Amino acid sequence: MLQGAVIGLFDQNGNKICDEAGNIIKKTTNKQGFVVFTGLEPGVYQYRELSAPTGYKNNNNMYKVTINEDWTVEYETDYGKIYDIKGKDGG
Repeated sequence: MLQGAVIGLFDQNGNKICDEAGNIIKKTTNKQGFVVFTGLEPGVYQYRELSAPTGYKNNNNMYKVTINEDWTVEYETDYGKIYDIKGKDGG
C-alpha cells in the first residue's frame, strides 16, 4: 500500500465535490494506503488520484463507488484500490 497519494472526490458525473470554501474534497493516503471520506450520503461517487507520492507516476483513472441505502459500500473494481507505477513524477 502506498502512503502520500492525494485522492479527490467527485460526483457520479465526474464533477468535483467541494467543501464550503469551494475547494475539492480530498484526502491523503495513510501508512496503510487508505483514505476515508466521511459524511457522505447514499449515492454513486467517483474518486481519482490528484497527485502521486514522490517517485510514482500519477494514476488519472476515475473509479466508482456506491454507498447503498443500507450503508453498504460497493466498489466498481478491485475493492477500490488505485495502483501506482514507479517512475518519473507526473509523467
